[in-house]
Amino acid sequence: PIAPEGIGAANPAFDVTPPSYITAIITEKGIIREPYAEGLEGTGSRFL
Repeated sequence: PIAPEGIGAANPAFDVTPPSYITAIITEKGIIREPYAEGLEGTGSRFL
């Protein structure tokens, strides 16, 4: 544990930002806006 005894901490392993707050994805290849699948094509992304 990193925090001192008696101190609570939340360390989520994944981003929990609601999708409605996401308007773009910023990558080293540029800014990708909706539709994300089309924008990510050709970037080498493994998330498609």
